[in-house]
Amino acid sequence: MSKSPEISVLMPVFNTERYLKQAIDSILSQTFKDFEFVIINDGSTDSSEEIILSYNDSRIKYYKNAENIGLIATLNKGVDLCNGRFVARMDADDISLPERLQKQLDFLNANPQFVMLGGDMEVIDENNQHIKNVQKYCPPHLIRTQLFLESAFAHPTVLIRKDILAEFRYNAGYIHAEDYFLWSQIAFKYPVANLPETLIKYREHQQSVSKKYQHQQQDTVKKIYAYHIGKLNITASDAELELYYKLLFTPKLIAIFDKNERRNIKKWIEKLLKQNELLQVYDQKYFATQLKPFWNFRRKILILLAKRKKKYRVKY
Repeated sequence: MSKSPEISVLMPVFNTERYLKQAIDSILSQTFKDFEFVIINDGSTDSSEEIILSYNDSRIKYYKNAENIGLIATLNKGVDLCNGRFVARMDADDISLPERLQKQLDFLNANPQFVMLGGDMEVIDENNQHIKNVQKYCPPHLIRTQLFLESAFAHPTVLIRKDILAEFRYNAGYIHAEDYFLWSQIAFKYPVANLPETLIKYREHQQSVSKKYQHQQQDTVKKIYAYHIGKLNITASDAELELYYKLLFTPKLIAIFDKNERRNIKKWIEKLLKQNELLQVYDQKYFATQLKPFWNFRRKILILLAKRKKKYRVKY
């Protein structure tokens, strides 16, 4: 009987022929070698299968869905197929840096209290050109609070204990932000962390989820905000969720000259801070320092300038 690998790398594939070879090569060339590479072809109609089958590496475990069943169902199928003690997520259009798996495994073995580990990433374009660096690190004890504001993990950087992933799985009710909801659930029960190091090159292109399904993703993110707000025993109305989303992601849409809107924003932030002070669900100091700047004087000025220049981008 063969020994189970330490890590299972789980990579769904759907019509990513242009970037697939780079993604596969980046995993097969990892400095850490004790892994299986679970690749699931979710009904691709391009040359993705031909590219996968061109490899002769015993670590590749190739599976093919009879038809396209979608990312969430494919990921959950993959969870059942993974035999490793840990599962590393990988996307078919990204590039893992050579020491990614070794660095993550070393950390989790040295810090067994943590069940999941992500990291920073470099964003690249369709032609592998650098766009920006994205830092995800914040102290582990503050990650739950950070999740109140945004997804604190980059999905394809995550290494997670297999039993924890199997316990929660990906929820089909949170499509196009299923990873954000998964991290939120896990962080309320177990310690999680991010490495302050770049682990992958994350590719932005017109077919990426955040570009292609922007409106659906926004609706799902609002549901996740409702989940976090619910931990404060607050049932947010649709109007409050819309206001909160607008405040965090699209501030130029705030009707800053509307007295009622300004008052509602102030009341909303005060409500969150007061309830958290009472229940101590999130780190109150960090909670306040993160929330208050979203509606301070400088922020209002930036929104006013954005309405004139029409080119304001939120930093997150």
